[in-house]
Amino acid sequence: MYNNPICYKKALFIQRFMAYCIDILIVSFVVSIVALPFYNEKEITKYEEKMDTLVEKVSTNEISPDELMVESTNITYNQARVNGIISLITIIVEVLYFVIYQLYNGGQTLGKKMMKIKVVSKTGELTTNQMLFRALIINSILLELISFGFMLFSSKEVYFFGVGFFDAIQSIIIIVSVLM
Repeated sequence: MYNNPICYKKALFIQRFMAYCIDILIVSFVVSIVALPFYNEKEITKYEEKMDTLVEKVSTNEISPDELMVESTNITYNQARVNGIISLITIIVEVLYFVIYQLYNGGQTLGKKMMKIKVVSKTGELTTNQMLFRALIINSILLELISFGFMLFSSKEVYFFGVGFFDAIQSIIIIVSVLM
């Protein structure tokens, strides 16, 4: 039996980019509304001020760059802990939008619908596993899960270097994806 592959017209880069921008705006808006009750402005401002003070101290040679690195690691880790619930909310909203919503809408998010494009596989519609894998990599959900895990279960040093390492890998994947 001969399986005739389904032919689709490939979306232009600009269409995919615009759809992605629209989707990110939608997800960011939803996350900001859902996470608002958990946002601790005083704590965030306190850590931002500490970081600004450190940068000033380095520029005036009051502390060394090594001391800046140690202190900024502490601040970054503490900020991640304060924003932990917001990170979790972001992950949940992204999975719901980029996997579940897209799966039940024939491979389209709202951004893709506006740009009149959709995600398909070589054999037609995407499976749940394909959609999940795409979302984990393309939408950086996997990186957010790893960062969240490091924040919960590791020391400050492991968190800082682990997140940096996986962030670099994610950046390479995004650059390769754009070039493809």
